[in-house]
Amino acid sequence: MRLAFSIQATCRRGMSALRLRGAAGILRGMAFNSKQMPETESRPGGLVMFWLFALLFAADMAVPLVLGPYYPGYSHLHDTLSTLGHRHSPVFGIIAVWLVFFGVALCVLTFWSGLRAGQDRKHRIFSAGLLAFAMGAGIVAGLFPEDLPGEAETLNGKLHGIGAGLGSLGLLAGLMAGAVAGSVAGARKLALGLSLVACAGFAVFLGSKGPQMYAGLWQKLYLGAAYLAVLVIVRAGLSAGGRTDR
Repeated sequence: MRLAFSIQATCRRGMSALRLRGAAGILRGMAFNSKQMPETESRPGGLVMFWLFALLFAADMAVPLVLGPYYPGYSHLHDTLSTLGHRHSPVFGIIAVWLVFFGVALCVLTFWSGLRAGQDRKHRIFSAGLLAFAMGAGIVAGLFPEDLPGEAETLNGKLHGIGAGLGSLGLLAGLMAGAVAGSVAGARKLALGLSLVACAGFAVFLGSKGPQMYAGLWQKLYLGAAYLAVLVIVRAGLSAGGRTDR
């Protein structure tokens, strides 16, 4: 009997030791996996932030499509968003409010993404470019409406042009810096390609100020490519947890 009890006790101690070792192994595995887990998986807010960027950009592209029919004679191919929002436009107030809201929202999202993802020098340039675009092409452009073609240039028109122009240049510079900063080769190539398309579209847009020059089309092409590039850079940066090639 004593021998049987001794064998049972030994078996119990052996099973307990195995359980402890198994639990320790599981904990070590979880710790290892958490270190290897991408930032967007360990921090669920990263995916939410990406979709907020996407919704904001999609809304900005949709605004002229929705409000254009309320402006008699407005052409999506030839007229820009600034033309839709000049001070004599029937939708002037809506455009002004939207541009200011867009700028403020983009500033908030840019600061949020900067806090979540790593910020090396190239990513700081990317964030600065987004902030310049948000303040110049968003807030300043909304507060100071553009003059109509053929009208005498006003202070509002000058400030609108300066803000939108500098903001767009800042965005393009930020895109080029952010595109080459990624650690994922596929995302880096895609972001760089979209950034180059945006730069080309902006260059053609600047030269299409005359009638029947498709300024509206080139503006939409430039903005669409730029917004897609931003989304690729933001998503890649969050997935990599900010670990980029320095």
